[in-house]
Amino acid sequence: MSGILQRYFGDFSAFLMLASVTAVLPVLERLSVGGSGREFLKRMVLWGLLICLLWQIGYQGMAFFLDTGESLQELRPDLYAHVKYLVNFWV
Repeated sequence: MSGILQRYFGDFSAFLMLASVTAVLPVLERLSVGGSGREFLKRMVLWGLLICLLWQIGYQGMAFFLDTGESLQELRPDLYAHVKYLVNFWV
């Protein structure tokens, strides 16, 4: 069961992040903290969400090359070869 849960988090975490952005930004706008504390908190939340987004992009990029289960190499060999070529070319 934990493998399925990890897969769901991997697949849908970008959508969860978009939902969190739409929930957090209005809360930050109505926050009663004034001045620089408000801007600092807003900046930290946005940086945290940006780090989570970059982590998710990296995770999904590495998931292409997993060798367990239904890998991209088995499902779409042409796409796997294209992604592998792009990664080898730019690295």
